[in-house]
Formats: sequence, C-alpha cells, structure tokens
Amino acid sequence: MNHWYNDYKVESERHKDEAERAAAYRLVREASRQSSIRPNSSMRLAFFWRWLASLGALLVSWGCRLQTRFSEAALPDAALTGLASFSGPSNTEPCSS
Repeated sequence: MNHWYNDYKVESERHKDEAERAAAYRLVREASRQSSIRPNSSMRLAFFWRWLASLGALLVSWGCRLQTRFSEAALPDAALTGLASFSGPSNTEPCSS
C-alpha cells in the first residue's frame, strides 16, 4: 500500500541507529584520548592495585592468626549460649594452611 512510507521509516531508523553508533564511537575515542594524555595513570593504577592486594593478604593473614589465637577462648562462650553443637562455617579456605 504505502511502500514508500515504510521505506522512509526503515531508512530513518537506520540513520538514527548510525548516528547513535557514531556518537558512542566519538565518546570512546575522546575517553581514550584523554587517558593517553596522562601516561603515568596506568602505572599509578597498577601500583595502587598491587598495594591493595598486598594489604588484603596482610589482613587475611592477621585474621587467620587472630582466629587461631582466640578460637579456644571463644569455645566456653559458645557452650554457655547453647551453640556448642554449632561447628561454624564449613569453608575456612583462607585459614586452611
């Protein structure tokens, strides 16, 4: 019936999609250009993530030491409150070594 109108709608949608794709591409290109202005930013981020990883490892080891040190002290309290049959979490992966 109105084939020319359907063709027009299809073409206008295609042009709109292409415009949105081009805008997204320009945004990504601008972001990559701004990140390349600061060349040391990736080195700073790598240092930050390494520092966080080492801090996390220290906190896990400290937590494991505290858990082994005070696990015997916590048992009498569990017996008083009726939680003596509770075996605790079954997954003690960080402190299993």
